[in-house]
Amino acid sequence: PYIQVSDPILNEKYVAQLHRKAGMDDGQHRKRAENNLRMMESWAQCHTVMTADIDRSMTYDLVVRTREDTGFLQALDVKFLISQLNGEGDGDNHASVNEDQDKSERKRVISNGCRYSQGMNDKFAILQRSAADTYFLSPFRAYYTKELHPKVMSSESFIYYTYLAEGLSILRPP
Repeated sequence: PYIQVSDPILNEKYVAQLHRKAGMDDGQHRKRAENNLRMMESWAQCHTVMTADIDRSMTYDLVVRTREDTGFLQALDVKFLISQLNGEGDGDNHASVNEDQDKSERKRVISNGCRYSQGMNDKFAILQRSAADTYFLSPFRAYYTKELHPKVMSSESFIYYTYLAEGLSILRPP
């Protein structure tokens, strides 16, 4: 089992840049930042489990990450989502597409947006196996090693700008 760090080392620039939520004092705000960091660390732990499965001859073509409080109002159209991950419709699905890569080489992640913080939802994503290393590992690594994008104001905007900087194409199909 994964045991979370009780007192994580915070990136003070990240803490300072987070949007101040109404009614939260500085202590609550720091707790929010700690929880954001724990979330990113847990994604890295998920990656460790996934790669251990691969080492035991399991393979993944598609990876789905969901938080336990995620709900769906209707069934997912898996065929459509796979077609999007395979590059059909990059130009018409409100994507943040990595134009520097050939369409066939793009690493794609599907997630709905987060209008409030100009980011992407941190509760749910579907991705190609080729995008998994970047998806699961880059937020935790970037938290300590990369300069924050000036528009970071939440975990949702942090992961969004981190993924774009790492070359992922973020798809938001209808």
